[in-house]
Amino acid sequence: MKKLRSHSTELGLLILVVALVPSLMVFFLANRIFRDSITEQQHQELVALANSTRDQIEGLVTTRINDANSLSLLPEWSRILAHGEPGDGGDEPFFRFLDSYLMEKGYDDLMLIGPDGRVRFSMTYPELAGFHVADRSRLGTEIAESVDAANTLLQTEVSNFSWFPPAEASSAFITSPVLEDGLIAGNVVLKVRETLLLELAANNAFLGRTGEILTLAREGGGLAFTTPPRFSPHLAVGEPGHEALSEAVKQALSGDHSGGFLADARGHEVLAEWRYIPALNWALLVKIDTAEMYEPVDAFFRASGLVLLLALLLTFALVWAAHRLVTRPLELLTAEARGAEEGSLPGGLQVRGRHEVRELSQAFNLLLARLRSHRQELEARVDERTAELSAALDAAEAASRAKSEFLAVMSHELRTPLNGVIGFTEILTKTSLTPAQRQYVRNANVSGHNLLRIIDDILDLSKIEAGMLELDTERTDMVELIQNSMDVVKLAAARKDLELLLRVDPALPRYAVVDPVRLTQILCNLLGNAVKFTETGEVELRVEYRPGSILFSVRDTGIGITGEQKEKLFLAFTQADSSTTRRYGGTGLGLTISQRLAQRMGSRIEMESEPGRGSHFFFELAVG
Repeated sequence: MKKLRSHSTELGLLILVVALVPSLMVFFLANRIFRDSITEQQHQELVALANSTRDQIEGLVTTRINDANSLSLLPEWSRILAHGEPGDGGDEPFFRFLDSYLMEKGYDDLMLIGPDGRVRFSMTYPELAGFHVADRSRLGTEIAESVDAANTLLQTEVSNFSWFPPAEASSAFITSPVLEDGLIAGNVVLKVRETLLLELAANNAFLGRTGEILTLAREGGGLAFTTPPRFSPHLAVGEPGHEALSEAVKQALSGDHSGGFLADARGHEVLAEWRYIPALNWALLVKIDTAEMYEPVDAFFRASGLVLLLALLLTFALVWAAHRLVTRPLELLTAEARGAEEGSLPGGLQVRGRHEVRELSQAFNLLLARLRSHRQELEARVDERTAELSAALDAAEAASRAKSEFLAVMSHELRTPLNGVIGFTEILTKTSLTPAQRQYVRNANVSGHNLLRIIDDILDLSKIEAGMLELDTERTDMVELIQNSMDVVKLAAARKDLELLLRVDPALPRYAVVDPVRLTQILCNLLGNAVKFTETGEVELRVEYRPGSILFSVRDTGIGITGEQKEKLFLAFTQADSSTTRRYGGTGLGLTISQRLAQRMGSRIEMESEPGRGSHFFFELAVG
């Protein structure tokens, strides 16, 4: 038997090697061609995006420069500069024109600078009148340099974006000289919002998960970002640029339009294209991680490798099957014996072969018959015990349902007298009471409200368990729902001096079909828990829109939860531990009810947490 098996194995391996060599050559060649194709395609897309972004920024800046040039030629400036300050009644039509012009063109402010460098007036920040442009505490760092450059070169100049104190935001300035008889009489300064260029520089729609657009400029002998990077938003505009990209940026600033592979600050290999923006004297760099770029190649590699492996295995199997017929009787007997060993218990082994093989088959059949009889007896006993357990389980479930149904229908009877007690205590607070009596009444009112919340939680859980809770979906204003949920915990967060953050995806639709009451109940519970268990730091609600669903996540910097506590967190009447209940209060029903409601909505609340580092609860809700 061993010799026959050895012959089959040797022949199969020989044919496998003969088929393997050309197959592997084709496999690696196809993957190499596909990789090169992906590289060229991504390179062309980066080139197109870099050129398009550069042209859009150039066009935007050129338009703003033309606006400043046109405004500087208005004759009214000479009269205003000659008077030393804006006139009274005669200048009103002109200022109405300036107001409408700023609104139409999207500028934040227009300032008039006198020949002495002092602000004559500001349309948006009148308090700046009289201050010199060199006063950095009032006007920042860029206006003075922009005015000096415009007066030196007698042309319109565009500043870099920098911090502008009155607006408490980053801004750029377009400065144009006002000439009278060939002499500089003053300057017109237009203030531009950072968002105008951020919308262009942050257009990562075609760059997947890892791509980004960077804009940099020379500053203080080095390089600095002029718009915040996508993956380093904590870096403010003006902070030093990535050293790994500095060589490419320097090439761009020297006018070299090129591209290639390089490593970014994260140590990731990227494919990049860089361009020069003459109007701003900026460098534009567009890049994407090669890991993401080659994901289709990796997927093709795995798929084609699997196909190749299956083909080789099939070839080997066919050769093996063709040459093992001589050992078939023993192999079949062995396979059937293994089946009996694993518990399949076939009706009996087919008696085949001659001599010892035939006797062995008959012996196996006798053994299998005895095993079948023993198994049937065991199965009968198991069926009997299973029926008894099933009946007991049905009785227990019926009792539980009866309890839940009773509590669910007792809602009105429990709430009505308690609401009466709360109402009368509120009336008592408006009567003539001594301070001590008033405090007693307030304590009774607070206790009544706490008891009402506990009863509401118990009744909600009972309705859910009894199957009597129905969702009432309707077209809902999601922005209002989210804000209302935040308002519920705003006062509690303020009392603990916690920072309450709300981040809503701009792509979130205004309206969605949900159950507003139950969704608000879930959000308020998660936010309330976050505020309750957080002593310092912040609580954040983040809402992200995904096609067909909305992801809600609540993150805090509170006490956190251990791995052992996570396992029982969503159980009814359960908190992290007994000390948590004593310190923070509560029934432990909130998360249980929220989880059941989320499940009724087709979702599930998940959580991540570390003790002492806070918790993160999130769920994704399908919406219509």
